Amino acid sequence: MEYVNKFLDRIISEAPSLLEFRIGEQEYKFSKIRPSSSAGAILRYEANTASAYYIKLEIRHAFNPDTNFNRLEIHAPGKSAQLTCFHFGQLGFVTGERIIDISQIVKFSGQNNSDINKQKKEAVVEILENEGLIINEKNKAPRWYIGTYNNENQEWLYGNSTSELLSNFLKVSLIMGHFRGDRNIELNL
Repeated sequence: MEYVNKFLDRIISEAPSLLEFRIGEQEYKFSKIRPSSSAGAILRYEANTASAYYIKLEIRHAFNPDTNFNRLEIHAPGKSAQLTCFHFGQLGFVTGERIIDISQIVKFSGQNNSDINKQKKEAVVEILENEGLIINEKNKAPRWYIGTYNNENQEWLYGNSTSELLSNFLKVSLIMGHFRGDRNIELNL
């Protein structure tokens, strides 16, 4: 947990008060506000979009010390399911791997039939690819990618930063939330 805690401390201490980014032609400006009292809540951002649509997103560290369950999630407050997440254990934070590509397989399951889930996944992958946030490797499922981190030296690599990681993580969550439906997220895509 030492590496996870150091990473989280860095994210919290360096989280900017304003995150600005685009998805396609739509601009987003998220302001940092106080996290809720939800278990594991570490950061919360809110935005008013150009269409006067209001969005709140909360980043939570969800873990169980008795199991391998240890991940960073994004939620739309008031909704029980997370929008997206990445697993600290699977990425190597827990074991202290030196270089970590922060990524996660793009998947939809359990919400609709498999054909609808497949169509949604394909649409998400296409949008993430247009945003430069997808990794396609031969014979592997597509993964979204939001940054590379030197876990040993506690530093960002390849020009990445905490601000860029958070912006990209929010982008992924907005896109995933839009296609999952019922998450209070509607994008003009």
